Amino acid sequence: MKKIALVLIGIMALGCSTNSESKNPFENLTYYKFTNDDNSNLLLNFNLDNSIIYKNQDGETIVFEVKDYLKNKSTYSKGSFLSNSSIEYYRFDQQQLILSLVDLPYLSNQIEVKHERHPLNFNPNIYPHKKKASSFNSYIEFPFWNGYLGDDEYDITIILDYNIQVTSMSFNNTTYNNVRIIESGNTETINPQLDYPRNVHILYYDTEYGVIGFNDLEGNHWRLD
Repeated sequence: MKKIALVLIGIMALGCSTNSESKNPFENLTYYKFTNDDNSNLLLNFNLDNSIIYKNQDGETIVFEVKDYLKNKSTYSKGSFLSNSSIEYYRFDQQQLILSLVDLPYLSNQIEVKHERHPLNFNPNIYPHKKKASSFNSYIEFPFWNGYLGDDEYDITIILDYNIQVTSMSFNNTTYNNVRIIESGNTETINPQLDYPRNVHILYYDTEYGVIGFNDLEGNHWRLD
């Protein structure tokens, strides 16, 4: 009887120890939070499944749908060569908007806008990660963009440059006051055989509303309807 009592006491003690040591796995990770300046460059909220319609001067339309919208705290991690698990380095704020082309809803036909805050000069070989200076990073992926990063013509990522001066644009009874005009500098169409070739060379990006318009090499001026 004494042995049974001792075993039960041991199990209870072990259970108490386990519970007391159970902590939030992210508790000790460095956290890079959006600053007030960052917040001023974030998109307004988008509702899932809403239609985003772009119309040209001839009344033709290209329709996207809000596939995903989130603003949350995420974790930066990398896989380990020694096991199937990953190493978690730090947490960061992010905002992400994904619009899917209704006609051809493939991953390659999505507009994605992403804002994130990450540490400068991050080194994955140093663990645990210690807090350091960070920066606000913004990216746009646009499926019809005829520009690309480096030598990879399949990379449709546009790094948003906040040094570009903002301007105002008015159309369809709406005025947008924080518009950046982004030009690819390319006068050639990429993948002309596709239903939607990559022939857009000018993009109009508004801080609050995202991509509000674009021009293609065929003379079409697409604007948010």
